[in-house]
Amino acid sequence: MKVNRKDLRDDSNQSRLYSFLYNKGGLTVSRLSSLKDNVFYLKNENGNEYVLKSNKFSSSIEQQWNFFIEHEFDFSNKFIYFPSGCKVLSGFGSYWTLSPYINGNLLQFNKDRDRHDALITLRKFHKSATGVKIENPQMKSPIYLKGYNRLGKLYQTKHLMEQLGFLRLYEDIVQTTKSRLRKFSEFDWHKIEKKAVDNWTWIHGDVASHNFMRDNDNRVHLIDFDLLSLSPQLYDYIQLGQRFLPHVDWNLSRLLNYFVYQEQQDIEIWLYAITIPADVIREWWHFTIKNRSNEQFIKFLDRLAADWEQRRQFVHEVDTMLR
Repeated sequence: MKVNRKDLRDDSNQSRLYSFLYNKGGLTVSRLSSLKDNVFYLKNENGNEYVLKSNKFSSSIEQQWNFFIEHEFDFSNKFIYFPSGCKVLSGFGSYWTLSPYINGNLLQFNKDRDRHDALITLRKFHKSATGVKIENPQMKSPIYLKGYNRLGKLYQTKHLMEQLGFLRLYEDIVQTTKSRLRKFSEFDWHKIEKKAVDNWTWIHGDVASHNFMRDNDNRVHLIDFDLLSLSPQLYDYIQLGQRFLPHVDWNLSRLLNYFVYQEQQDIEIWLYAITIPADVIREWWHFTIKNRSNEQFIKFLDRLAADWEQRRQFVHEVDTMLR
């Protein structure tokens, strides 16, 4: 059985987890509460605070352990050994890891200061991570393939958008995605990927605001490295740029103030990637996979339609700049 937030509402399951952590991990738990799915806050009998996390796959955990043994980046929540001396505990259908708990607040990308600090922290991570060599590193597929995968998910929702009266929006998103991907895929991805491998450059892989935390001493930490991979660091900046966009009013000039590239091709790739609405499709797809009422779907799609008009204007500005 895998322990998640709902399972922990059952006293018997909670007791089993407490016993498991004591017997296998040497942890005497005085408090355990959920932070999010399969991530828990834990305090032991001595008042020490930790983050306890479960993962379905051991390969990601093994890579993170190997990476951080070689990596000297202070502002991350690296794994630590359980008091029993174990790196990882296996049980309840999951693999369990322990990290120090960071007291602080998650960054908010609607704040200019937080956007700047997130970018600075990411750059520091990239600099310190370049050249870190481990065995059997995990690598991502070229980013344009991820875009085509997202497009496939959008195709699966056509009937829903048509049924709710948003067929025109659906067709516009599909056409825009296809045309942007067609151009984007023409870059020399073999060369770009090979350069990342040759230089041993690493990315975080999920640079959402909830993976940046400001501690009580005003230091910003990058957390949750489940998607760590040997890849072009441009990929993290593409994702960060897309996440910044709504908070800079879809203004190209404001967005460019955050990102500076030495090579012209890098900025072209970055801008083309940001205009691919993979983030829009991801958000819509995740919304559809849960039970929703028609009213909720229409409210979501009304907001999406309004945002889409702003995105179309942004795409036009990018195309004008790149001509």
